Amino acid sequence: MFWGIFIDARSMENLLSLVVNATDNCIYVKDGDLKFIFVNSAVSRLYEADAQSMIGKSDVDFIGPEQSALFNEADRRVIDSGIKECFRFEIEIKGVMYMAEDHKFPVVIDGSRCLAGIGILTPKAS
Repeated sequence: MFWGIFIDARSMENLLSLVVNATDNCIYVKDGDLKFIFVNSAVSRLYEADAQSMIGKSDVDFIGPEQSALFNEADRRVIDSGIKECFRFEIEIKGVMYMAEDHKFPVVIDGSRCLAGIGILTPKAS
């Protein structure tokens, strides 16, 4: 029998947290102002910051303006257009060069405008 039928909301939240934090992929959600409203442990490791302290801040608070502009331009396009994107780029974070692939998805509630963006970033040190 599938045990998920009996799982309560809090247990489901814990399970989801385990899943998103088990990956080496960076998973994050940004609001319309491009501020983090969720980051998984891979993001906090990449930016060398505590995940909770990242909430309400933007990329530029953790990496240089040129690097953060790469993320922010794409995040803004996805949030404004409501259309998902995937792009590949080279970026330096904390003195390490990465080849990265970033998948960005709009968060649309009730079929209205896009309220936020989800990103799944796969950085590979070059």
